[in-house]
Amino acid sequence: MRDKAGGNGVDRNFYVPLYIATLRGDWESARIFLLDHPEALTARITIDLGTLMPADALALPDKWGNTALHNAALAGITRTIKAPVRKNPALPYKLDNGGTTPLGISTLNANLEKKEMVWYLCSVTTKEETFTGASGAAILCDLTMAGFYDIALHLLHRYPHLATDHTRDDHAIGKTTVLHVMAAKPSAFPSGSRLGFFQRFIYSLFPRLYRLLWKAIDKLGMQYYTAAIAVLLLVKLCLVLTWFPFAVPGIKQVRDTKFTHIHSLELVKCILTQIQRMSYSQITTFLLIPNIMEKATTFGTIEIVTACVKCFPDLILFYMKGHRSIFHVAVEHRQEKIFNLIYGGDVRATGIFHYRDELGNTILHLAAKLAPSPQLNSVSGAALQMQRELQWFKEVEKIVRPSYKDWTNRKGKTAKVLLTEEHKDLVKEGEKWMKDTATSCMLVATLVATIVFAAAFTVPGGNDNARGIPIFLKYNSFKVFIVSDALALFSAATSVLMFLSILTSRYAEEDFLKSLPTKLIIGLAFLFFSIATMMIAFSAALSIILSENWAWASLPIALIACFPVTLFALLQLPLFVEIFYSTYGSGIFKKDSKYRLY
Repeated sequence: MRDKAGGNGVDRNFYVPLYIATLRGDWESARIFLLDHPEALTARITIDLGTLMPADALALPDKWGNTALHNAALAGITRTIKAPVRKNPALPYKLDNGGTTPLGISTLNANLEKKEMVWYLCSVTTKEETFTGASGAAILCDLTMAGFYDIALHLLHRYPHLATDHTRDDHAIGKTTVLHVMAAKPSAFPSGSRLGFFQRFIYSLFPRLYRLLWKAIDKLGMQYYTAAIAVLLLVKLCLVLTWFPFAVPGIKQVRDTKFTHIHSLELVKCILTQIQRMSYSQITTFLLIPNIMEKATTFGTIEIVTACVKCFPDLILFYMKGHRSIFHVAVEHRQEKIFNLIYGGDVRATGIFHYRDELGNTILHLAAKLAPSPQLNSVSGAALQMQRELQWFKEVEKIVRPSYKDWTNRKGKTAKVLLTEEHKDLVKEGEKWMKDTATSCMLVATLVATIVFAAAFTVPGGNDNARGIPIFLKYNSFKVFIVSDALALFSAATSVLMFLSILTSRYAEEDFLKSLPTKLIIGLAFLFFSIATMMIAFSAALSIILSENWAWASLPIALIACFPVTLFALLQLPLFVEIFYSTYGSGIFKKDSKYRLY
């Protein structure tokens, strides 16, 4: 018996070519099929009763309540949604069985490839009732989760009430607002982005360069008394700014990052402007009940923390979950930028450090606990991770009352005891990392020392048999050889001794703070110097040997000799710089003028 689900007494399989053509976006094949079989426009061609419909039937839903626009929005193909909307402008306001519009469907699984489609649906969905209550808040939150801050800002300008609207109550996270979502996205703000030197320079040009161009254009227009020249220059310069980033992917990424930060900061500003219109009790409930401040502190989103405290200064005095302040949360999650706010805050903040949580832990106990994995893994190497943990403990120890050092929690443990218990595995890993690194480097240093020691007694050109002195003693190249060879030997021997002292260290907790890193810094520095001077000695020796007939070969040989030295520097310099900066740099605990509470 034939399957009548397709309609018109025709088996649904008959419409498979049409179905496949629509999925592929092959509209020419679909058009030819429909010319031969016009009844296919209203036939049920999919298992969920979907159809290809004329303009007056585009709003017909399938069994899930999805219209053609819902399905197109779910697929994320921009070109497939414009034609239905042009034929039936009411489609953007149709709801599926879950009460969701096509715009809401498009934001659920939004990504960069679907951004153009989301923009289009926002432009054709303009009725205010679509953006009221939980459904409007869900759309704004989904846009923010997807990183579409410019679209979210556009909607917030149109409908300011979305700033304080909540989504439906989710059993996992409860009601959510857009500020709650922003609090968990530190990468959307300048403090959460890590840019190199060149990237920071390019970052500073956008959009400042656009403003400078406009000023230049204005002056040129006044000078030549014509707007034509100004417009022409503006077009050319804007084309350069627009297309150059696409030609250089790294610059495009920096430009996109800058505009993301601009839009996210403006989004937070608009949200707080709306919050300030609320009463004192409403603000307290809005910011504390869904734990926006705690979440922002946990993720280190300092822009939201400072903006909220400036809007509502008493926030720093409120307890979070577990009878803790934002500074307790910052210490527990190792968010140094928020912890550093104490340096720029008011005197009331100093009293917060003396709070004890519901388990009797002081803020020093929280510093003694092992850091969460994301913050711990942001530092390379177990030894440096242990050093960072000790730095946190020492810094917090400076600001608490002296009695807190011996204060026990409800389990009867002092902060020092808790530090030892929590970090015993990390100490073992740090010891293994240090010994493995020292063993590998000591092997290289020993090899260098052996080579340059032997070279000192087998000098190029040999010795005078009568007097026993080198034949080329008066040559400048020989002087370079003998001096660099001696320096290579002395530095290699020093490096071996430093790495040996690392292998024989006791590996107590305190050793990871200064002693072990210092030895590693000295060892790596002398190892690099020994390799560099060894290659200089080798180049000088070849120069002496080839000076008679192949004098031209000295320069290329010297250049080639620079390759291993440069390679070693590129491979080991990042580790060396990180260890040096972590041990003797300005540190992570310092006042930052960019971020202040007031």
